[in-house]
Amino acid sequence: MLNRKADGYANPDLVNQLYEKYRVLKYDIDQLRKKRNEHAAALKNVLLIEDEDKKEKLMESHHKIGKSFKTDL
Repeated sequence: MLNRKADGYANPDLVNQLYEKYRVLKYDIDQLRKKRNEHAAALKNVLLIEDEDKKEKLMESHHKIGKSFKTDL
């Protein structure tokens, strides 16, 4: 049943479109967060490497990737 008083200000089609857009964006953000968390877990393994040169190079690359996740979010 339609609310006749709401016809002047309510737009159910717009609400539906905005909700669908919200769901897509939320999914994308959740996927980025998942990748960021996986990356952070991999970084913990880098810290266990004993070769300092290799460790430093990996830390730099991980730092750049981590920053890209932050800017994407």
